[in-house]
Amino acid sequence: MTDLSPLREDQVTRRTWPGVVAVTGALGSGKTAWTLDIGLSLHRRGFRVAFADLDIINPYFCLREVADDIRRLGVDVALPPGETRWGDFPVVSPAVTRLLSSDYDHVFLDVGGEAKGVLALKQFVPFLEERGYELLLVLNPFRPQSSTVEAVRTMCRDMEALSGLRVTGILGNAHLMERTGVEDLVRGLALVRRSAEALALPLIYVGVSESLFERARESLALETVPLWPLSRRILFPWERSVPVDGKGTSRHS
Repeated sequence: MTDLSPLREDQVTRRTWPGVVAVTGALGSGKTAWTLDIGLSLHRRGFRVAFADLDIINPYFCLREVADDIRRLGVDVALPPGETRWGDFPVVSPAVTRLLSSDYDHVFLDVGGEAKGVLALKQFVPFLEERGYELLLVLNPFRPQSSTVEAVRTMCRDMEALSGLRVTGILGNAHLMERTGVEDLVRGLALVRRSAEALALPLIYVGVSESLFERARESLALETVPLWPLSRRILFPWERSVPVDGKGTSRHS
């Protein structure tokens, strides 16, 4: 498969990113994939990047699953401490404060799914406001929690009320796992766009799996939203045999 990391790096450097980027969304939306892809693309372009796992909802399918691989790239990762790492406890590492107080160019926060997940951000509001932040909402319109404009509006409103922060942008991630076809991407983009317009939020990127990227680029050639070849780093247990590298590739890609 063609190495699409240069395209990601080109896309990511076309925007100006603040000191803190928090990524959230409904359960199963792909928020961790986005957190890693954007952050590691900046890392590969020479920016000093760090990650923090703030998922207090589900200890699986989040940053802590691939933390060792990320650290091998020379990137700092803050995880829940000790035995709480794999426990279903609302525990946030004190190392997060260290990262937010550091001189990293960008700190990426992987925030738990659903509105309650953003409660983990509440204690860090002063740091985010001081450094500048993006709070990005990942939308998969094929998930029930984000399948209608009204559902997305409610989720966004609840997240802002609970966190004390405002959602600043949308990342589209329409997919049906391995059953996703280009026609699903086209239909999903229309649904995501409607939600973004209703909320008056910018649609920053539209994620497309690496395997579908070339076909999707042809079908969506007239779209003005940048397409992002979203790589999979969080794998199912039966898929895990090799670690990912900094390009977001593995033998499973």
